[in-house]
Amino acid sequence: MEALASQPSNVRENLTYLGYAWLKALSEICYFDARNEASKRLADDIIGQVRQEPKLHQLSYDGTTEIELDCRDDEQAAWLLRCYLCADSGNKYQSFLDHAIYSHRTLQQNLTRFFLEWFVRAAKLDRSSFLENAGVYLRGCVLPFI
Repeated sequence: MEALASQPSNVRENLTYLGYAWLKALSEICYFDARNEASKRLADDIIGQVRQEPKLHQLSYDGTTEIELDCRDDEQAAWLLRCYLCADSGNKYQSFLDHAIYSHRTLQQNLTRFFLEWFVRAAKLDRSSFLENAGVYLRGCVLPFI
């Protein structure tokens, strides 16, 4: 999270948008089971209170399409996520969302946890009405481990 927090504000805001888009997609599904029920209910609560979507910047990416990555290196992982946030911003990350929403329910829980942690971190760096609204639900929020 520290490496992501050090990214430029437009990249951080796009990561916040991706988290919002994930919660919105999760709130729109009508099928869920015990593995992701808590995530689904939290998404419903947060999305139901959204007055204004987070900013989405159209970022350009002219880099390579294949990248060697040491997944133990936080800086490299943050750089890779930054590349993705730039490369797919014009599509509003729809292909990612389409794939993630149909993936294994435990992975959905982990993705939700990741974005919740990001929202807490981002609220200290960037002001937005979305982060303020989401913050109300994040205080004391605990998702069960499956």
